[in-house]
Amino acid sequence: MGGRLEKYAKKSKRKSHHQYPWKPETEMFALFQLYCDRLNLSVNEALCHLVEEEISNFKKELTKDQIEDLVVSFEDAKEERPKKTTIAFTPMFDPEEDESAE
Repeated sequence: MGGRLEKYAKKSKRKSHHQYPWKPETEMFALFQLYCDRLNLSVNEALCHLVEEEISNFKKELTKDQIEDLVVSFEDAKEERPKKTTIAFTPMFDPEEDESAE
């Protein structure tokens, strides 16, 4: 018997995306990635399919207006979050320079 992802073929890309860091254990990720490769799915596509299946019943409990309001409030909150900034670090002390001074 196959897994739940086997019934999915490649689908067109969605317009709006949200990034979320997934931090699985190495073995789990390696096995899942190999499984996805065998199904010709990216890990991202497979995760989207699994999440869609999981929330399908919950989604039926909500009205279209509730879902639209949820998406709008989520996007508004996302815009208000501070953007991650990368700061270059330059050490004040260079040990190689200090050794050559002796």
